[in-house]
Amino acid sequence: MDQHRRMPASFSDARPHLRPLIRGRWHLEMPRLQAQIEDASFDGHLASMPFSHDSVVLLGYDMPERVMQVGPSELADWNISFQEGLKMAVQNLRALTRPSFHAMKSGAQVGDWDDGYDASRILLPEVIRACGIDDDLVIMLPSRRAGMLVAPVGSLEAQRWMIDCSRQLIEEHGGLISTAMFRYQDRRVTTHQPADAQLARKLADLQIVAANALYAEQKSLLEALHAKQGRDVFVASYQVAERPGLRASACSWTRGVTALLPKTDLVSMVVLDPSGGERHQVKVLDWDTMAQLAGERLRPVDAYPPRFMVSEFPPEDALARAPAARV
Repeated sequence: MDQHRRMPASFSDARPHLRPLIRGRWHLEMPRLQAQIEDASFDGHLASMPFSHDSVVLLGYDMPERVMQVGPSELADWNISFQEGLKMAVQNLRALTRPSFHAMKSGAQVGDWDDGYDASRILLPEVIRACGIDDDLVIMLPSRRAGMLVAPVGSLEAQRWMIDCSRQLIEEHGGLISTAMFRYQDRRVTTHQPADAQLARKLADLQIVAANALYAEQKSLLEALHAKQGRDVFVASYQVAERPGLRASACSWTRGVTALLPKTDLVSMVVLDPSGGERHQVKVLDWDTMAQLAGERLRPVDAYPPRFMVSEFPPEDALARAPAARV
């Protein structure tokens, strides 16, 4: 394998070239599915740890022409833990980094080093705090193809611009890293949930937009995999339900159909017209109501974004008693 031939055999040789990488969780999942579809052996397992609900920290080995990603086998060869490697990678990045921020609209700033490690510099609080904002910071890392976005915690206008900018970057450029907001607490990165209701709704809308794109990619790959395996499993779509002042995610579960459901706000419980006509019965439930009704019928599978296998439909009387969602 090329990665094993080109990475140094010893940690002392590899050490100066280690860098931290922050990537979206889909970055780990997509190659695994593609390998299954192509009947290829999957040797892409990477050394990683969670960073947020939708992102991870990886170890990169920096080379002039590209960045190679370190796997568990390299850590074993070097006789170090992931945490030891990450500590050295962060130190290396710190030694190479000076503040590089530019003023944007509404008091926000963008940090852009244009070297592939923009998002990783969130691990350098002393560098980020030198962005020129005289306040606690809120940070977003929307895309690998854009810099880090920074706004003052005291400015709702700057944070609104930051969310809007994140959405535009994700929709136009892809490369999703995270839809989360971050802050520092005792020099540690923590996720931040806005207290302002309007801002919280905008952030939730952004997360629905990003999830819609990820689930669409996942659905395409899962359908190709099931076709190859000869499996009769319906991969339910992640849908966006639009209402005045409200955006919610939704999917459908049809009686008699074995399906993989995405995790959504709403679930349409569908009973098809037994005569073959169009008089289907549909009842919309909140996800939590559906999950309680389904019980063990709802089985999580090993997937990201999360999916749940369903086959046996809940009894009609139980479905009739379940409270309908407000839509």
